[in-house]
Amino acid sequence: MHPPLKMFEFEKSGDTLVVRPVANLGEFEFGQINLEASRLLELLDESGIRNVEMDFHRCAYFGSSAVGSLIRIAHAVRERGGEMVLSNLSACEHEILHVLHLENYWTIKSSTTATPT
Repeated sequence: MHPPLKMFEFEKSGDTLVVRPVANLGEFEFGQINLEASRLLELLDESGIRNVEMDFHRCAYFGSSAVGSLIRIAHAVRERGGEMVLSNLSACEHEILHVLHLENYWTIKSSTTATPT
């Protein structure tokens, strides 16, 4: 049995895992973000999920550690032939991806495909 996630909520929608950060993913949360990103990777393997959508509607900021975890998840998704989508990014999050030259690394959508909780 795995401990519950504190930084992310998730739900399965078809062959897609919709992941919602419940708060900002700043650098002070590095350990928890890294731990929970590893757990999300395990969920992908356990459940046969092909795609991941990260819905940031409750998160206005993420730091470089969170970006690193997003890249790890994207690699795992791509290895299984899936797609990773980022949705509902704030202006700050868009800017962070732009500065890091990652704005084209993922598909970015203005809204999510699943109903937000």
